[in-house]
Amino acid sequence: MPDADPRFASWAARFEHIDEIYEELSAILKTRTTSEWLELFFEADIPAMPMHSFAGSLQIGRSRRGLFPPVMTGSGFSLDPGAGLGR
Repeated sequence: MPDADPRFASWAARFEHIDEIYEELSAILKTRTTSEWLELFFEADIPAMPMHSFAGSLQIGRSRRGLFPPVMTGSGFSLDPGAGLGR
């Protein structure tokens, strides 16, 4: 087994190099689809779920279940919960 990278060998070192960890993970996670990762995590008994952006949440139907009720604005209905608040 190769020697551990000293930047990640201890909790303190990982904390000090957290930005590098995120960069590494980002590059690795881009190599598979969300579904592929979820399947691998499930098989390894690692709790995981997809992370959606606000816009993505609207697209997967949560708004249809009442989480984001339509709001009437000057230009019609909007599913943006901040619509019509003068922002």
